[in-house]
Order: sequence, then structure tokens, then C-alpha cells
Amino acid sequence: MIRTYELMVVVRPDFAADDEGKRQEVIEKLVGTDGVSISSISLMGKKRLAYPIQKLSEGIYLLATLASNAIKSADIEKRSSLSTDVISYLLLAKK
Repeated sequence: MIRTYELMVVVRPDFAADDEGKRQEVIEKLVGTDGVSISSISLMGKKRLAYPIQKLSEGIYLLATLASNAIKSADIEKRSSLSTDVISYLLLAKK
């Protein structure tokens, strides 16, 4: 059964978010390419964070819509810790 997911990613404020290829690359690195279809990636813009994360007070928000049989949150957690661009993320499964 194919499920739809929303992935909100906060990247560093100096990230080249204007480049669509870079946005695609960050999302692909987080979710992987095996069995995951990326429907859309929206640039939400640079926003002030509610609290400092990694000593940063601002971040650029990206919203990706994904389709897959299953996405493991633990895999995204591991990949996000290895990425220098990703500050935080939130994965939601839509009905």
C-alpha cells in the first residue's frame, strides 16, 4: 500500500535554497532513492527559529511531499546527523 508522507526539513541559513537541484539533493540524501517517490519540494523561506539549534537562530524551511510503501524514521535520523546542511526535520504520514 502506497502511503503519502510530508517531510519538513530545516536547513542552514546559508544553504543555496534558490537552486532547485540542491533542494532535491538534500531530500534525496535524507530519504534515499529506493522505493521513495518525491512528488514536490516547496521552499517555505527563511524563518526565525523558536529556539537556537546548533547555535543558529534562523533556518530555511523545505516541505517535501513523498510517496512510498514505508519510510523508516530511524534511517532519516541517521542520515540527518551525517548531513552538515540539515538542522532539523519532521516526518508526518498523511492518511
